Amino acid sequence: MALTKVTYSMIEGAAFNVLDYGATGDGSTNDTAAILAAITAANTAGGGTVYFPPGTYIFPSNLTVTSFNNIALQGAGQNSTILKTTIAAATPAFGTALIISFVSCSYISVQDITFDFNSILPTNSNCCAFGFTFGSHFYVNNCAVINGKQNGIGFNQVSNFAVTNCYLQRAGGPIGSYQNEAIIVSAGVNQAVKDGYIANNVINGWGTLFSGLNLIIESNTISQWGYGGGITINSDAYTNNAILIGNICEDSSGVDANATYPSGIECWAAQSIIQGNYCYNNSSAGIAFGGDKTIVTNNVCGNNGNSTAGIGIGQVSQPAWPAASNCIVANNVLFDTGTGNQDYGFGQGNASTSTFVDTQVFNNNFFNNVVGDVQFGTYSTQNQFTGYVYESSATYDAPSIPGTGSDAGLSITVAGATLGDFVQVSCSISLAGMSVTGYVAVSNSVTVVISNLTGGAINLGSATYRVRVSQKRP
Repeated sequence: MALTKVTYSMIEGAAFNVLDYGATGDGSTNDTAAILAAITAANTAGGGTVYFPPGTYIFPSNLTVTSFNNIALQGAGQNSTILKTTIAAATPAFGTALIISFVSCSYISVQDITFDFNSILPTNSNCCAFGFTFGSHFYVNNCAVINGKQNGIGFNQVSNFAVTNCYLQRAGGPIGSYQNEAIIVSAGVNQAVKDGYIANNVINGWGTLFSGLNLIIESNTISQWGYGGGITINSDAYTNNAILIGNICEDSSGVDANATYPSGIECWAAQSIIQGNYCYNNSSAGIAFGGDKTIVTNNVCGNNGNSTAGIGIGQVSQPAWPAASNCIVANNVLFDTGTGNQDYGFGQGNASTSTFVDTQVFNNNFFNNVVGDVQFGTYSTQNQFTGYVYESSATYDAPSIPGTGSDAGLSITVAGATLGDFVQVSCSISLAGMSVTGYVAVSNSVTVVISNLTGGAINLGSATYRVRVSQKRP
């Protein structure tokens, strides 16, 4: 992907100290006009760094910056530089940032600043602490959003953006009665979001929600939310090719305003990669995916279903959206230790009007799931499934077996074998023209049959017979 990360070193120009433009940082004075003056001076100079010394800067109203370029907002560090809103709950319009909005800007860097939501719950929805609408090249690093209620950081119809090494904390714990996201990325009707990088953030009490093309969501820790997925990738015409690697999504709870139980990861984008994530103790599923040509591999999903019947990994279709087909689910660890309600390690659901086709499910490690390891739907066709492989052996001294179709046999104990499983048999010596086959006669037991199809009697003598039993598709 062609992501360009905007870093502090890319913003060249003079430094502009907000105190020189009348800001106080005393925690009680309205500093918005002085801060805007400093940002305007940097823009007029062709770009530069607007520096916020330690202090608390008060925003009784939203500060909107329009068509500015090459600006770095640089604080003295998290909890040293604090931008705090005191806006009235009814004031912000739909989708407005409470503290700072960047509109039609480019090359904006925000670093080492804490944004204090002040536990304000706006009466209009989709408000965030600070956000970016239109434009490109935005970089947020080592910032914090604290005492949040609705959305933390917002991006709308932008490209080339990154949020790294931030701490985002929602006030009052998880809630599902209205939308609330730590990071929300939205695509417009005529313009797709593209090339975003979200990495190494710590998020508590919030999930995240993304639309866009070529998004990388990596190494984030998300916990204790109650709305949507810990990471949700939307299903829309502008969202494809998401890469979700090495994230931790745990301890979601309850049911939200959409009557949905929050899963660890919900990825509905086609051609996505979901790899190496840890999804534990979530309200419903560990991972739910529904995009065509998606790869789900090397994830650990355990004890999910703390609010309803759970599942480790679910292949799920979205209403009015094509069912996920041509997918791979491999090398995942899917378990319940007895404290959760993870009914199945892998399952398929909600495809009553469409069919999952050509999904490969193999080499997964299932352990102690409450109902069973795997649940395929009746609307699932042409899937390839490789479950457990069990092996055992026994020594047997076969008697002399007459020719013309006579046979002899033995039983070998194979723990885990069930009726209908596939059986392969090998012998430690030459069969001298005879055949050896096997089948599961009863649970945990394989019958091996040695058949003489030659014209004369054969005595093989003592040999070791090894059996391999492959779990059938449920």
